[in-house]
Amino acid sequence: MFSFFSILGTVVGTGITWIAPLMFWVGFMALGLRLFSYLFVIAVDSSEVVVVEHTYGKDPVFLRPGSHINGWMLAGNYELHKIDCREQQFEYSHLLACETTDGTAINVTPFGTYVVSDPERMYLSTQNAVQLARALLAVEIKNAFAQHGLLLIPSSLDKIADTVLRKSNLACKKWGITIQEVRLSFTVGQVTAKANDSRS
Repeated sequence: MFSFFSILGTVVGTGITWIAPLMFWVGFMALGLRLFSYLFVIAVDSSEVVVVEHTYGKDPVFLRPGSHINGWMLAGNYELHKIDCREQQFEYSHLLACETTDGTAINVTPFGTYVVSDPERMYLSTQNAVQLARALLAVEIKNAFAQHGLLLIPSSLDKIADTVLRKSNLACKKWGITIQEVRLSFTVGQVTAKANDSRS
């Protein structure tokens, strides 16, 4: 006659015999899925676009926000490039030297923000789209101030900023960049004037 404890031992032993391999395989599968996600899944943040650039000449692939199975890992020979689509600020390291219609030299402090509105166009058009847009904005600022006399500029700053924003965006469209905001201030001697925000 079997005792209670011998029966219990048999049940526990049998359970361990079945459960231990099952737990091993569950853990192994979980580890495998985690490794798969690290190696073969590309997670793209909501504020960016990832470009898969093949090194053997194939057209680049643009990955929008979300999770993407990375089949290119098997083929190899590719590079990933991230395009930041958040609103960013143009960086100017110095003041812009401008001249008014009456020949007065002024120093302009430019401020501008932009977004990459068309990542594919930006990536395929040129590798230095942001630098080109920044330089173009500076040119448009100089051209705008060159069409106004010094006495009229303080009351026309908002209009100047609007003009710069509009013309710059027309030119930057081919690079996939949209300028969001332009603010201007200028200095003549000790006199400083500032413009209100101009937003697209």
